[in-house]
Amino acid sequence: MVTLVITYLLAVLILGVLVTVHVFGCAWVAHRLGVKVLRVSIGFGPTLWLRHYGKDKTEFAMAAIPTGGYVKMLDEREGEVATEELPRVFNRQSLKVRTAIVIAGPLFNFLFAILVYTMIYYMIGITGMKALIGEVTPHSLADQAGFRAGSQIFAVNGEPTASWDSVIQATVENLVHDKKQLTFSVLPPLNSPRKQGEEVRNYQNLSLNLQSITIDEVAKKDFLGKVGMYPLCPPPSALISEILPGSPAQTDGQGRGTQNCFITNDQLITEQYGFWRALREGLAQTGEMSLLTLRILGNLLTLQVSPKNISIAKYVGKSTQGGIVTFLTFLGFVSVSLAVLHLLPIPSLSGGYLLFYLIEFIKGKPQTERTEFGLRLVLFLLTVFLFSLLGLAVFNDLGGLFSG
Repeated sequence: MVTLVITYLLAVLILGVLVTVHVFGCAWVAHRLGVKVLRVSIGFGPTLWLRHYGKDKTEFAMAAIPTGGYVKMLDEREGEVATEELPRVFNRQSLKVRTAIVIAGPLFNFLFAILVYTMIYYMIGITGMKALIGEVTPHSLADQAGFRAGSQIFAVNGEPTASWDSVIQATVENLVHDKKQLTFSVLPPLNSPRKQGEEVRNYQNLSLNLQSITIDEVAKKDFLGKVGMYPLCPPPSALISEILPGSPAQTDGQGRGTQNCFITNDQLITEQYGFWRALREGLAQTGEMSLLTLRILGNLLTLQVSPKNISIAKYVGKSTQGGIVTFLTFLGFVSVSLAVLHLLPIPSLSGGYLLFYLIEFIKGKPQTERTEFGLRLVLFLLTVFLFSLLGLAVFNDLGGLFSG
């Protein structure tokens, strides 16, 4: 029970940090573009803390429910405005200025995720399996190219690749640029496994033609089997003879007779990149997490994923148990998810406003009140449906907390 409470407090803290990033982005851009900001609130409901800052005496507040936030700007639609303040009201700004302010919140969440992922690659490093070849299929592409069991791949087309993940990624990048003939630099089996940063003296450059391999196959790691080489996996020390009902092994789909691959520390390596490579990886990871968020939403809408399997706090708890890299990766994913969700065409969120601005841009003038009301009604019904799914996720969390 205590652990669950701590997990929930941590989840609230994470959301609070990401909401702060979001509203700060919106408020900062509004201020820089000359719009008067009246209030910046982290959370909803009763105010717990309030301070005034700046020549405009902008209110900075923290509220009781830290699962969201908002920025209140000077606007004629919400009350009378003094004549001298009219140039600073939000509703009188150009379409470009209003769009920039509205999109700033999600953009700052994306930038925060890029920063987190870049920091992981640059300052901490990613641990993965060394690119040691365990088996080569006879007469396969790999066999014909000269790959041998026990060899270690350390570069693809000159790009350092200490782990299998980096081998996969370097291969994908080359295929994206339509490079099908790749050069793999490998240490022969007689050499001891190479440590990161160690000078390579005795190695081979092996050419592999991937004309028949697609990018999707490489991304899914299917291409290793297609070219005929497999990662090194030491002989397992145990053979599974029984699976207990309800155990993690049963959940993972394991069965009797399954042999597990036990990875030793000698087979692991931590890769750190230079700043620009780390930034590139951070951008790529943010893009992948954006696509993942959209896939999850699509699966929810098509009922391919049951809402009862979504538990926000559960994943927060798991991320904290997995170490700093796992936690930061999850933090980046949640930041990206918030950005993507905010860009959906939902009333009162960035995407809803951006939809109206797009219509205004196409028509050359703001839509009528009747048209706007109809659009808001449709978007509201969609919002109710989506947030019902989110409500089920929260209900599952609370059910786990009180049944505990």
